[in-house]
Amino acid sequence: MGSKIIGTEGIQSASDPQQYFTDGSWSITFTFNDEGAIAFRQAIIDSGATENPDEHPVSIVLDNKTIAAQPLSQEFANKLKQRAGKIVMVSTGSGIDGQVQASNIVNTIRASRGNSWKLF
Repeated sequence: MGSKIIGTEGIQSASDPQQYFTDGSWSITFTFNDEGAIAFRQAIIDSGATENPDEHPVSIVLDNKTIAAQPLSQEFANKLKQRAGKIVMVSTGSGIDGQVQASNIVNTIRASRGNSWKLF
């Protein structure tokens, strides 16, 4: 099981960063189009992330540089075994670092259709 690239053409939208009041973490919600949801699900399954998410984080790569990487929650990985999901929430952590990372991801996704998701 190796890396698989999914281009941003499968992403319909990316929300503005949101901060949760309960723990202060920042997150972004991506909405995939139908093709993107199916491709994302298949890439997750092919990578082994539905069986062991911690060993197969989802990364956002720009110009061969990883700008974000994190594993799926086990709950979401289990849901992807059953069906494709069109909505994916990415948590980037708390504080200013989490906010900056969330903003960078959204700006990257919105700025260029040439960026890719890369699964390791």
